[in-house]
Amino acid sequence: MRWTEGALDAALAVTECYPYFLQVFGKFAWDIADGPDRITEDDVERSIPVSVATLDDGFFRVRADASSALERSYLRAMAELGPGPVRTGDVAELLGRPATAVSYVREELIKRSLCYAPERGKLDFTVPLFGDYLKRWIPTLG
Repeated sequence: MRWTEGALDAALAVTECYPYFLQVFGKFAWDIADGPDRITEDDVERSIPVSVATLDDGFFRVRADASSALERSYLRAMAELGPGPVRTGDVAELLGRPATAVSYVREELIKRSLCYAPERGKLDFTVPLFGDYLKRWIPTLG
């Protein structure tokens, strides 16, 4: 099956080019496709809800379920600040705590490969779209 240029562009945009996400979205776009020989941009758009639900129930939930309440709060605060990297001081401020009081949480999230530090004083998720998942999983901050 062939992909139209618009379908390919849409899939790359929605997955942020993350390889596993491309596989998931590709599978569902293929399953949903109306045409016998091509996947269109509309097919990709219609596959988004089931693709996101699949990633939420498997890929993202596996990463988030083992988190402590404070880790979940920290991750959700990161998501609230928008696509990363985010300043660790801003995360602490959003949590209403001094940065030193939550630095161990930051370190634990790095050890568990949920986050990484691209530069001093900043933190980002190790996979794209994790912040979006956190906003769906924990709708309000706090």
